[in-house]
Amino acid sequence: MSTSQQQIAQSSNTTSSDEGFARSTELLEQRGYEVHDEVQRAGSAHTGTPHTYDCHIKSYEVWFLNEEAMKWNSDPTYTRLPPFPVTVAKVVSFLEYEMNRLMKKHSRDEGSMEGTTVGRASIQAAISALEFIHGRDEHLYPNDPSTQKPLRRIAEFVFWDQHEKECPSLGEDVPGVESNWFFCSPVEHDSPQNKEWLGSSAVRPSNGWSELFHEELPNKEIRNDVTISGLFMLSYNLKHNQLGRLDEHGVIQHHCVELCPIGAIAMHFFALFHIQKISETNFEPDFSDNAKKAGHGLYGRCAWYDYKVFFASAIDKEMSYDKMYGASDILISKVTHAGRNYAAQKAHQNGVSVDDTKALGG
Repeated sequence: MSTSQQQIAQSSNTTSSDEGFARSTELLEQRGYEVHDEVQRAGSAHTGTPHTYDCHIKSYEVWFLNEEAMKWNSDPTYTRLPPFPVTVAKVVSFLEYEMNRLMKKHSRDEGSMEGTTVGRASIQAAISALEFIHGRDEHLYPNDPSTQKPLRRIAEFVFWDQHEKECPSLGEDVPGVESNWFFCSPVEHDSPQNKEWLGSSAVRPSNGWSELFHEELPNKEIRNDVTISGLFMLSYNLKHNQLGRLDEHGVIQHHCVELCPIGAIAMHFFALFHIQKISETNFEPDFSDNAKKAGHGLYGRCAWYDYKVFFASAIDKEMSYDKMYGASDILISKVTHAGRNYAAQKAHQNGVSVDDTKALGG
């Protein structure tokens, strides 16, 4: 074999070897991405993250296709772009639409709520979903520089779009009431409860009509001037209350009628006046000398101050715990007061959350 033929053979073998090496590397990288994807899916299989991401990605895809169709209809020479791969420019355009989109109704009625915009949490979820699919698929487009740019700085959209907030703290300093400062976020987070509120420590046989009150809670998620009506009840936890503290337990209206605690209380009073035909009370205060002698002060005294939410033989008589349990179909044959440490330990062993365990003294 001549020297030139040997050089050609060596060159051919080198080319073949390089192609095989590149192919093997490509297969190895592909398998690595598949394993990473499988592990990621398995880790989130028991959470709501996959469903949430799918909803946001589908919303992005539908919006992008409609947007490209509108551009093509207005200019037939326009070349429509595909929604994937996800790039920074596409995400920025989608977030501009998302931040100005009306909030959808969470009820049986379809449509949107006029005068609202989606909240910060929704925009954050959309960014996370698009960042997830951007990172997952970027290896499919190695020759497209636009797919290699990270989306992390796009999270600044959330802070640019958030509403101008008022002072979030509300103070309370009343004689006989422990001075506390409450922030809007914990109040909004803890307020939504279901009808368990009616069976909690907030509702006791001694609770009267005068201990129910109404308050408007701020809802910054929609807009600064939007509020939610809340129903609150004062509760005196006498056993562990050494400072005369007034506890306030509150709920807001639930969109499901069957789970709405405010609706349950309203139906209770409706039944008192219109079904059981309990005569309506006189709401005029008593300014007589007897009221002054009893120490009722300058504001007089009303008979309904003594009326109980859940009463026994008379509207001003407390219902016993046994009666309340029976009315709620709760059967208790034996009640044992466990020590604080023992109760907290048993509660923790049975899966009670850390916060609830601490409430037991643990």
